[in-house]
Amino acid sequence: MTTKNKLDNQAVHVELSKESKELQSSKKSSEDETKDTPNNNESVNNNDNKEKNDENEKNDENEKNEQDKKKAEDLDPKEIIKKKDKEIEESKDRFLRLSAEFENYKKRSRREMNDFRRFAYENVIKELLPVVDNLERALATPGDDEVCKGIAEGVNLTLKETFKVFNKFGVTPIEAIHKPFDPLYHQAVGQQESDEYPENTIFHEIQKGYMIHDRLLRPTMAIVSKKPPKEDSNKKEENLNNEENIKE
Repeated sequence: MTTKNKLDNQAVHVELSKESKELQSSKKSSEDETKDTPNNNESVNNNDNKEKNDENEKNDENEKNEQDKKKAEDLDPKEIIKKKDKEIEESKDRFLRLSAEFENYKKRSRREMNDFRRFAYENVIKELLPVVDNLERALATPGDDEVCKGIAEGVNLTLKETFKVFNKFGVTPIEAIHKPFDPLYHQAVGQQESDEYPENTIFHEIQKGYMIHDRLLRPTMAIVSKKPPKEDSNKKEENLNNEENIKE
């Protein structure tokens, strides 16, 4: 084979390879086009469906409006007036209810604010009550010398100033001595037989109670009286006989 033939064969091979490459690229492009065409078709279909749905909704609204107009034309004017009057009464009732609820809210808020102002110092005064108890115990301790008298005067002045502050904030002591026992304001720590006082009467106060305005701050701790047991008539006669014998 000559060199010329060899060159011709090489040229033929090159041309064939070019043609095969062109065929492959054309196939790929055609495949890509076929892939894209369904998506385009789907988007077109979706747009068409949307437009149809919008048209259907508009048609439904128009039909509904026409039906409402026909109903309004068919109704009697008296019935229309009755219907409007009913709507007005319902609106008025709602307004009155809302107004009443708002007034109740304002009253409740005002009451809560007043209570807060009245009882804001309740916890502080509770902590001061044991101090007042100790001052009163100090005054109850006997002392005859001049030093004790001077201390007692100072304690008494301190106690008076404390009670002035208490009165300023609505704190008052509970009067319990010789009063009937009341479980709302008193706390019984014991009972004692007594002929002098009626039953369930406070005759000894252990710890003073206090009120802050109309609220209980601390109950009174006290001893309550009770009736002594009744003696038999035979025992009474024996006691009388024993007393007479002693006298003789």
